[in-house]
Amino acid sequence: MTPARAVGGVSDAFANYRPRRADIVALTRIVGGRSDALAEVLPILDCLTLRPPASFANLSDVYATARRADQPPRPSTQAIRLLQRFFLDEVDRRLQFLYRQYLSSCTNAVDAPHDEKVCALEAVRNEAQAIVSSYAWHWLAEWLELELIGETAATCIRRLSNLAFKLARINFRLTYHCNISCRHCYNSSGPHMKSQRIPLDAMLEMVAQMPAAGIGHLNLTGGEPFLYRRDLLTLIAAGRSIGLHGISIYTNGYWARSDAETRRILEELAEAGFMQGRDDHLKVSTGLYHQEFVGIDRVMNVAREYHTMFGRRLKIDVEIDAAQRGAKDEVRELIRAAGLGDRVELFFRGVTPLGRAKQMGARKTQSVIPACDGIDQIVFDPGGYTRPCCGLNNENHGVVVGNMKSHSLLDLVKRMQNDPILQFVANNRMSDLFDHIEKPKMEDGYSGRCHLCQHALGDLRDKEELQAKLFDRQRFYPFWFSSTEPDRPISFPAEDEWSELD
Repeated sequence: MTPARAVGGVSDAFANYRPRRADIVALTRIVGGRSDALAEVLPILDCLTLRPPASFANLSDVYATARRADQPPRPSTQAIRLLQRFFLDEVDRRLQFLYRQYLSSCTNAVDAPHDEKVCALEAVRNEAQAIVSSYAWHWLAEWLELELIGETAATCIRRLSNLAFKLARINFRLTYHCNISCRHCYNSSGPHMKSQRIPLDAMLEMVAQMPAAGIGHLNLTGGEPFLYRRDLLTLIAAGRSIGLHGISIYTNGYWARSDAETRRILEELAEAGFMQGRDDHLKVSTGLYHQEFVGIDRVMNVAREYHTMFGRRLKIDVEIDAAQRGAKDEVRELIRAAGLGDRVELFFRGVTPLGRAKQMGARKTQSVIPACDGIDQIVFDPGGYTRPCCGLNNENHGVVVGNMKSHSLLDLVKRMQNDPILQFVANNRMSDLFDHIEKPKMEDGYSGRCHLCQHALGDLRDKEELQAKLFDRQRFYPFWFSSTEPDRPISFPAEDEWSELD
């Protein structure tokens, strides 16, 4: 980036932005294998090497200059997000230099526990805020047309405070109590787990903190969450009252005994505010092992009434055993025969050998596991532990980031962002973890990321040694920076299906 001039006392380094070779390399890493994204963004960067951003009215103006005849008339949302990330990375480089410079000069921090190293950066809070405040964030938000992706200067700065990986949602595993006990259950839920619940008051307190953390999606699962429908309705109403754009519920669908009963329960959810957000959805789990307890006819009851009431396709999660041949086609044929082909979205997944599934037999395996793309949520379990990702890790002590009884949501987000182990698995091949731990890889490979993560980190009670080994690769995100925007109701950025950006 060229040296910044000052306009009205505010740095216009954004307006003078000039891409460098290192920026292109970083972009290629962020984009990964998405050749379509590179094809759209690289011509924009070529233009910006010749003329600074300020010489164009906005990103659309640059795009109009750079685009090929066969491309759409406006830049895509992924192009906007990529350019946003580009500018954020420039500010982040300055912040990381500040943090590293301070830690290298702070002799008592060299051998300190990891959490103390992060806390030591409090000494440079004012300097870090001064760096952030020196940029023209309003100008950037308008130039990038961030309103098209539901973002503002304020959400852009909040994102800068949490750039290690995007945190999109809170996931409450309300209970391990379930009305069924599937052989493959990864968290060993069942009828015997009635005492395993998260107190409703604790969940409501955490929901109330979501706007300040910029997290706009609440996921409710179990066990079987519909065993505690009053809690569900209360949490839905609480999430809607603070403007969450997404509330999702995962269930086995046992309650859909008839069309009338299904309709009545869906109406209860709707009255509480469910399906009023742009990312609200219901997902029903089924498959070989679920169907030993809950017939697929009940799943079809949900699909039919859900589509009739809300005009949305029901998400259906289908577990597939490695020994099942033609299982996907069988499920598709059942759905088609019921006339529901256009009313459902099917998601097929293999069985992960966690929980009770560890006792099961053959599974498909792979030896090289790519970076984890599931570290986009904070999971709370009935034991009070807080972990990252989708929740297939309830026995994994090595990824615990805190406890909801003793940490606020803002604290938990920061602890997660500043964990070098989580940063590593989010940005490197997960199979490379074994270069840094003494445990050997399993010779026959892993069923996927969660299986490898549990094997590599599951029994890690003291993380200090591994955190120290990964320290030089870590980036730091110790502060919540203040916004340059006037106070306004908190908005939540739209969820982006293109997770490779993060």
